[in-house]
Amino acid sequence: MDELINFRPEEELLLNCCRTHLEEKNKRKIKSLINTNINWDYLLELASMHRLIPLLYWHLKSFDLNVESHLLKMLKTSFEMNTNKNLLFLGELFKIIEAAKINKINIIPFKGPILAILVYNNLSLRQFDDLDFFVHQNEVRATKKIINSSGYVSKLDLTKNEEKFYIKTQRELKFYNPKKKINIELHWRLIGLSFFFKNDIFRNPASHILKIQNKEVSILDNELMFILLCVHVAGHRWERLNWLCDISEMVKSQDLKWDLIFSKAEKLGVKRILILNLLLANDLLGMEIPDYIKHNINLNTKLNGIIFQIKQSIFRNEKNLYSKATLRLKIRERNIDKIMDFFRIIFLPTHKEYVSLKIPISLFPLYYLYRFFKVIKDY
Repeated sequence: MDELINFRPEEELLLNCCRTHLEEKNKRKIKSLINTNINWDYLLELASMHRLIPLLYWHLKSFDLNVESHLLKMLKTSFEMNTNKNLLFLGELFKIIEAAKINKINIIPFKGPILAILVYNNLSLRQFDDLDFFVHQNEVRATKKIINSSGYVSKLDLTKNEEKFYIKTQRELKFYNPKKKINIELHWRLIGLSFFFKNDIFRNPASHILKIQNKEVSILDNELMFILLCVHVAGHRWERLNWLCDISEMVKSQDLKWDLIFSKAEKLGVKRILILNLLLANDLLGMEIPDYIKHNINLNTKLNGIIFQIKQSIFRNEKNLYSKATLRLKIRERNIDKIMDFFRIIFLPTHKEYVSLKIPISLFPLYYLYRFFKVIKDY
């Protein structure tokens, strides 16, 4: 780890637990850290914020901890609750997929339990809050009916005309099942609207079949999923460590076609984002850089300043609008993408704007102005 970054012992401990398998050096580091004056409340707060409670418990239970027993019980209880929740979510995922198949809709789940099974090889080790599905834009309304009939309520109340405009200009609908307390996000665009792509490969994503508990589930191709994970965490400015952990574990567990990944990244203008994530995963989580990348990709040392900025803020809630904006622009390599991203971030309304303010469809263009003032106010 970079000596210029003074991580607290609790932060170092979490970083060393942020993986499915511990190497001997991780075990030694964890053992030395738990014998220091660890602030366990701060560690639990960090693990909760970064959605890493399962991995923290999974590894710490193997060590003799000089800590009050109720904290260990708290971790164990949280781990077991997460396991039960994930099982519930997986069962619900199967139900939605089956209902979609009956209606001849090709629905693709991604992230959530799919990543836990595919990348972590253990449903219990990944913490997630909702189920994500992708369908083609022309199947959104039919899929919405299926989700509604399964006990889910849309978080956005739209008329037929409003919904038509919304689907045309937005990327997702959000639902909640009050009985099961499950959130669903239905996507017809995989990447956040703040990213501009001249060549958008995410509108018709390639997929393949994965067998889960003797059920055939259509999932995104690994190469596309890897790019999606990298762009997703970058869009959120690396606010949560578990997203970087997903990337690291995917590199370690899957035989990825790196030539295809970087060919697609080049067309999208996100090659820099991929490189940043690989370097961060290597630096913070000890992930080995794949040989193909070492030999074929220029790991530009000019990115060190961006990496340092990200590492500085990963455990600190960055509130400075200027720092957030400059980081967001630095991660794109093409000037046209920087400019387009800037205007999309400032003016393009998201699901949050539609939920927080109800405007008649004849005045829907006002959402762009509302978004602008909301961004200025919030940041």
